[in-house]
Amino acid sequence: MLWLASRRTAALDGIMRVVAHIGDFGGLWVAALVVMFVRRPWREFAVRYGCGLGVAAITANLLLKLPIARPRPFSVLPQLIPLIKPPTDFSFPSGHTSLAFAAAYGLAHAFGAKVGVPAFAVASVIAVSRVYVGVHFPSDVAAGVVVGLLCGAVGWVLGGVLIDNVISRFVILRNVFYGVAK
Repeated sequence: MLWLASRRTAALDGIMRVVAHIGDFGGLWVAALVVMFVRRPWREFAVRYGCGLGVAAITANLLLKLPIARPRPFSVLPQLIPLIKPPTDFSFPSGHTSLAFAAAYGLAHAFGAKVGVPAFAVASVIAVSRVYVGVHFPSDVAAGVVVGLLCGAVGWVLGGVLIDNVISRFVILRNVFYGVAK
């Protein structure tokens, strides 16, 4: 951590500050969800993708982060100065990374490599940025990658179950979802 902090540059600092905030409140990923839901042919993808985001957010930020209660790097390494406003929650796992990789998983499954490769690249840069700006340990983002991928997979399956067992069975939901009786 301190080794990386000692090699920061002004140009990279600015870029990493911006990248570290891309995933704030899941904004980018929710925007992708809205775009998918607006396009009728992509609505099934939207349900599966949205389930993955929800499962990742709950798993990382509630089920793991709170009981593990790992302090942030700047709390245990006083010489480490974070480049962004220090978060007040716990560190492990990285919620930004978990959500980014769950999103990348869903986008890759929905649209293939054409969208999946750039999505995984963005997720990876977000993960690195969280360490670079000093708000996560490397193990926080590594765990975030695993949590995100697993939650993306669980959410994809859960979304399929939701579509098959809820949306398709209720005429009103089916008409809203598909636009016509199916």
